Amino acid sequence: MIEVTYHYMFGEEFYSQSFCFSKPIYPNIYLAQEAINKKKEVINSVWLNPKNPNQSRLMRSFPLKEGVYLIVSLFVLVYFFLLKFQFNRSYEN
Repeated sequence: MIEVTYHYMFGEEFYSQSFCFSKPIYPNIYLAQEAINKKKEVINSVWLNPKNPNQSRLMRSFPLKEGVYLIVSLFVLVYFFLLKFQFNRSYEN
């Protein structure tokens, strides 16, 4: 796991935060140091909350679990809608 400290400016104020990259996990310090040097070369974007600039991250996380729940819920809703439609149609005949 790599932990970095980064600095950014929002408006007129400077902020400093720490962030842990949980993936990938490096088997030795030499590979981790090489990855750190590569990340230093790239200018990263900082994702922050404009209402509270102290809340920031270097990586934007995608709510995967909530997305899966949403898709499953929509399938269940469509299933019950179609089931009701089929039941009403067979009941009328």
